[in-house]
Amino acid sequence: IPDIMIPGYIYKQEKDKLFVVETGKTKRAVVAMSAVPQTALTLTVQDSSGLVVSGAKVELLPMFGAPKDMVADKYGRLSVSSDDIGPMFCFLIVRSPRRNLSTIVPLGNDGKSPEIILRPPGRISGAVTDRQGRPLSGVTVQAQINASHMGRYGVIAEAQSDKDGRYQMELPSSNDYVVSARVPRGGVDEAVVSQDQLARGQCKLKDLVLADRKVRGVVKDGQ
Repeated sequence: IPDIMIPGYIYKQEKDKLFVVETGKTKRAVVAMSAVPQTALTLTVQDSSGLVVSGAKVELLPMFGAPKDMVADKYGRLSVSSDDIGPMFCFLIVRSPRRNLSTIVPLGNDGKSPEIILRPPGRISGAVTDRQGRPLSGVTVQAQINASHMGRYGVIAEAQSDKDGRYQMELPSSNDYVVSARVPRGGVDEAVVSQDQLARGQCKLKDLVLADRKVRGVVKDGQ
């Protein structure tokens, strides 16, 4: 909560407090929070064998504000300040500059340093059709993080459907995603893909079904 939680501090509840709110009644509760100044976190980017990944490319997606590009040093180290994270949390999208390895890591403003381990991505494929099953070409398909605590987040990858309505994209296998397609006045359809599915390497999604993009109506002259 930006108006209450100030960037640069870690907030912790001083004592657990349990209370019950009865139906139709209002309960007032006061929760005491202590604030501790936070310094920058130093994270290390590694591959699955434990080797550091120098020069890893990082995109930081905060809950509030614009994304920020960062690069790990030659020792795979990355420094992230509390101002970068914001008052609550952010996501780090991390990719190897030389190999097809990646991951997405949630990073909270709680002082904890998560592991950053890059792994091969999973590949998804599918098709976009109209309601009669005919392929729709040139439709933009987007993949967003399916964050359980706040819904969809960011756009991690996107692709265009080809002449047969088919698309494919690679996604870091560390997260769940919502894959969606939409056209003007054609509605939207979406599919969910889990990290367990991506861990298998190749995942075929259900067809994304939209209304076609033809203009329907009656054309009249001026007579």
